[in-house]
Parts: sequence; structure tokens; C-alpha cells
Amino acid sequence: MRTLKSGSHARLLQRGPFLIQLVGFARRTFKVPVPRFASWDAFNLWLEEQCRKRQADVLRGYEEMIGERLARDTDAMADLPAAPFDACNQAAGRVTSLDLVRYKTNDYPVPVAYGHRDVWILGYVDVVVTRLVELELIDRERRLIERRINAARFPAVKSRDSFEFKAIPGLNKMQVLELARCEWIERAENVIALGPSGTGKTHVALGLGLAACQKGLSVGFTTAATLVNKLMEARNERRLLRLQKQMAGYKLLIIYELGFVPLSKTGAELLFEMT
Repeated sequence: MRTLKSGSHARLLQRGPFLIQLVGFARRTFKVPVPRFASWDAFNLWLEEQCRKRQADVLRGYEEMIGERLARDTDAMADLPAAPFDACNQAAGRVTSLDLVRYKTNDYPVPVAYGHRDVWILGYVDVVVTRLVELELIDRERRLIERRINAARFPAVKSRDSFEFKAIPGLNKMQVLELARCEWIERAENVIALGPSGTGKTHVALGLGLAACQKGLSVGFTTAATLVNKLMEARNERRLLRLQKQMAGYKLLIIYELGFVPLSKTGAELLFEMT
């Protein structure tokens, strides 16, 4: 390879930054070996390892390390959806008498049992899948229930079926089962659970909240102290009305540990306005 003399190097530099950028691009593009992997999993593991190595780096224009910025951004991110994203094109169709369904100008064969029935078509990159509409609706309802359960932020998911009524004879089983029908929520009635520690109040509240999610109702679950802190912070930041509207959007708001932690006068007044 021919080396440049000092004079030639100076003349090249006089041509401006474009030539320098072009040389950098050529080095990064053509002189870096292309990584090869046996599988996508191996490739993802390599990418994860490279990302972890860079968490201690500080990018130009920032004072924090990449890992510190990532931790801060992660705290501000919303929770992942209950079900993983299905990367496909979805469309509705109907099976013909020839057991075919049309999708994007092409006819695809389907099982004979699907004849003359509505189907849900899922078009992936490498395959086209058909599902009966009834099964798709059932699966969609399941995903919606999971989404409502995650949005409620239950500390644990417990159903009324797992409650040991025999362990607490004083608890009215028929009353709990009646409450699980959620008709009292539609009537905008309140339910107060009183009793000493260990009598199943939280378990019953979780079971009623789960039943409400399964019936398509939006549910919120919080402690009294946490809710009061949020209300006071929102009042100080002049967004109290927005938070109150958000709380009012729940069909069922479960507040537990009420009276467990003493509340200030202002906090008690804000909580009273919520109820």
C-alpha cells in the first residue's frame, strides 16, 4: 500500500471533513468483519453482552453512564402488555364451499371443518394461519382479562375459589359469593371489610377484584397510605383534578390497610373527597 507524504496528507486535509468522514465510513463498513452466528438466539445473546459492556460508557453530551440512564428510563416506562405482541397482519374472512379462504388475492386451503364459517386470518412473514372466529374471540377476551389484572396492580392474584372458608367460620360464604357477582359495583355501592389481622380481608378483596376483572370491569388496587401520598403530590404539582379523574375511571377501587398508618388531616380530607 502506498504511503502518503506529509505534503499529500496536508492537501487531503484541505479538502474538508467530507474526505475524513468517507475514510471513517470505509473503515467501519469494509474493514470490520461481519459477525456470524449459528442461530438467532446466539445472535441475541451476543447483542445483550455487547449492550452490557457499554453500560459503563458515557456518551458525548451526557454526564451519566449509559447504565444509569437506562435505569432511570426503565423506571419511567410503562409495564409490558399482558400478552406478547403478535407481529402479523390480521384480517377477517369466510371459508368457501371449496374449503378455501382468500387473503391478499390468494386462496389458501383450510380444514374441511371450517367450511362456510367465519375465520380470523393471521398473515405472518412466512406462513398464513386461519383460526375460527369463536376461538379468536375467546383468546382475545383472555388477553383483555390479563390486561385488566395487570392494570389493577394486585400484590398477588387470588381467586375466591382458593379461599378456605372453613378456616374462618365467622365469614359468610354466601355473602362473599354474592359479592363476587359484582352487581353491587353496577349499583355504585361500597363494601367495607372489617376485622382483625389474619381474618382474610385482603384475600377476599383480591378475589372480588379478580372477579370484577373477569367481568370486564376496570379495577384499581392500592393502600390508603399510597393513595394519600399520590393525592398530596398531585395537589402540590397542580394535577389533583387529573388524578381524581383517573381514579374515578375505575369501576372498582380497592383501598386496603385503611387505618393501618395514621394519616394527616390534609391527607384524610383528600381521601374523603375520593370516596
